[in-house]
Amino acid sequence: MWTAAQLRSIVDTAPDQHRGLFQCAMLTGARLGELLGLQWKHVDFNDQKLEISQALWEGRLLPPKTAGSVRTIYFGHGLSMALIVQKQNSTHTAP
Repeated sequence: MWTAAQLRSIVDTAPDQHRGLFQCAMLTGARLGELLGLQWKHVDFNDQKLEISQALWEGRLLPPKTAGSVRTIYFGHGLSMALIVQKQNSTHTAP
């Protein structure tokens, strides 16, 4: 188990273009493939939730490992702000 200080250190030293990914991993507990499979259409800023409905595996977007892995993850203000910054700085802004 990592301490809050260790997690903060990891996020703070992550390259700017990847910081949002690290924060999302830290605050949601989603699997790496699920995080890499996220698209902006899966992020609802109004209701502060992520829809996990696909994962990136071997270069392809596929359904998550199990049907039970399809889920909604609610997030707070901190991750909301990180995702807003990520979207503002991203070249991938299509829904």
